[in-house]
Amino acid sequence: MDNNIVAANDLIQELGSQVSGIELKTEDSIVSFANQMKKLDNEEDIRPIVDAIAECKQLVCLNLEGNTLGVNAAKELGKCLESRPLIKKLLFNNLFTGRLKSEIPEVLLFVTSGVMLSNARLDTLDLSDNAIGPVTMPSLLPFLESHSCESLTTLRLNNCGLGIGGGEILAKGLLKLTNLRTLICGRNRLEIKGAQAIGNSLAKLTTLETLEMPQNGIHSEGIEAICRAISSNRNLKNLNLNDNNLRTQSQSIASALRLLTSIETINFGDCLLKTAGCLAICDAIVDNSQAVTIKEINLSGNEIGGQPAIDAIVRCGQTIHDRRTQQLLAKCRLELSSNCFGESGIDQLTAALNQTTILIIDDDEGSADEGEDDEEEEEGEEVDENVEKNKENEADGCVMSTTTTQSDQQSDRYTKVGDENDVSIDELTKKIENDLMVSNKNIDDLCSHFVNISINGFDGQDLKLKNDVLLESELYVKQALRNDNDNEFLAINSLLVNLGLLKDEQSGHYKTVDDLRGPLLALANSVKHMSPQQKHVLRAFMNRPNKSVEQCGRIKHTLMQKLFI
Repeated sequence: MDNNIVAANDLIQELGSQVSGIELKTEDSIVSFANQMKKLDNEEDIRPIVDAIAECKQLVCLNLEGNTLGVNAAKELGKCLESRPLIKKLLFNNLFTGRLKSEIPEVLLFVTSGVMLSNARLDTLDLSDNAIGPVTMPSLLPFLESHSCESLTTLRLNNCGLGIGGGEILAKGLLKLTNLRTLICGRNRLEIKGAQAIGNSLAKLTTLETLEMPQNGIHSEGIEAICRAISSNRNLKNLNLNDNNLRTQSQSIASALRLLTSIETINFGDCLLKTAGCLAICDAIVDNSQAVTIKEINLSGNEIGGQPAIDAIVRCGQTIHDRRTQQLLAKCRLELSSNCFGESGIDQLTAALNQTTILIIDDDEGSADEGEDDEEEEEGEEVDENVEKNKENEADGCVMSTTTTQSDQQSDRYTKVGDENDVSIDELTKKIENDLMVSNKNIDDLCSHFVNISINGFDGQDLKLKNDVLLESELYVKQALRNDNDNEFLAINSLLVNLGLLKDEQSGHYKTVDDLRGPLLALANSVKHMSPQQKHVLRAFMNRPNKSVEQCGRIKHTLMQKLFI
C-alpha cells in the first residue's frame, strides 16, 4: 500500500479520535491569564481575575499558569470560586515562583476550599512546576479525596519536588480517583518507597491510559510496584519511565507489557536496560498480538549492543510495521540513540528497518563487550539507606506536625467542659436524640439551633460551655452532618452562614453574630464528626480575615488545633 495513503489514513484516524475526546467550549466558559507573569499578592492584584470570573457565569476552565499567587490574593480567589459549580479544569502550573514554602499550603487551602464549597466536579488539575513537596501535600490531600475530584481524569504533578513523603501522601489521594486516566508525576525524587506507594494505589485502578513517571530515581521494588499498576490498567496507551533503573526488573516490565491491549507509546530511554532488558522488551511486544497501535518506542541510552539485540529489534520493528499496515497506520518511530551497536550494527538496523520504521540512531557509543557479567552491581545503583531514612523521617515529620498535639487537645477539652455533675449524661443524650428524631429538623434548623445554644450557654467569665450545652450542640452538629447525604458540604455551608462567615444566598446578606466564642468552642468539641474535607473548608474560613473570629483569641487557636487532627 502507498505510504502516503497509509499516512493520510493514520492522520484522519488520529484527528478523529482527538475531536471525539474534546468537549468543545466557547470563550465564555474560559478565563485565562496564562503566562502574564503577574505578581498576585493582595485583593487589589487579584481583582482583574476575580472580576473576569464574576463575569463568566458558565466558567469551565481557569488558567493561571505562569503567574505567582500569594496568600491574601488566594483568599479572594477562593471566595469567588465558591459560586462557580460548573468549573472543570484548574490549570495552575508554575503558579508559585518566588513564594515561600510556607505560603503554598495556605494558597492551595483557600483555593481548593472555594472549589469544594461550589460543589464543582473537576476533570483536570494541573499543578506542575510548583514547589509543592511533602510540606504541601497534606493540604492538597483532602481536596484529592473530596467530591470535587471524584470525576478527575487528568492529574499533572510534574516537577513538584514531592520526594518520598509527598509520594506516599499522593498515593492515599490516588485511591479516591477511580476515574483517573492520566497521571503525570515526573521529576519528583520519588525513589523506591514513593514509587511503591503510588504503584500500589494505581494497581487498584483500571482506568489509566497515560502514566508518566520519568526521572524519579526508581528501581527494584519501586519498579515492581509500577509493573503491578501497569498490569491492572490494561488499556494503558502511553507509558513513560525514562531515566529510572529498569535493569533488574526488565522481565517484570516485559510481563506487564504483554497484557496491554492499547499501548501506543513506550519511553524506556536511559533506563539501564542493557542487552538483556532490550531482548525482554522486544520479545514482549512481538508476543503481544493485541499491541497493534504502537507508534513510538524509545530505547535510547541503554547500553544495548551485540547481534542478539540487533536481531530482536529488527524482528520487533518488522512485527510492528506489519500490524500497523493492516490497520492503515503510519510508520512507527523507533529511537535507539546513544547505545553500543557500532558501525556494523547501525548498518544492519538501517538496512532492515529504514523503509518500514522512522529510525533514529544518533551518538552511538560503538560496539561494547557484551560478555561482561550482567550481574555486576552498578556503581551508585543502590540508594544509601541512611540518606533514604533521613528523607523518610523528614517527610514523616511534615505529616506528623499536624497530629502530635492530639493528646494535648483532648485534655484541653476537659478544661472547658465545666464542673457540673455528669451522672445524667446518658439520659440527656437519649432525650436529645429522641427529640431530634421526632422533630425531623432540616439542616438549617439544626445549625441555627447549634449556634444559638452555644451563644446562650457560654460563660464569658470562665470561658467555658456547660456540659449539657456541649453535649446538645455536638449532637445537633452530628445530626446535621448525617443529613447531608447528597452533598457533604451542605451542613458546613449552613454552619458558616449561621456563624456569619458566609453570605446567606436567600437574603443576600451576612448574619450578624456578636460573639463567636461559644460557637467556636462548641465546634472544637464537634469536629471529630467531620470528614477531612469538611475540616479543610472550615480551616480555610477560620484563616480568613474576620474581626469576630480574631476576637476569640485562644478559643480560635484551640479550634484550629483540632481541625488539623
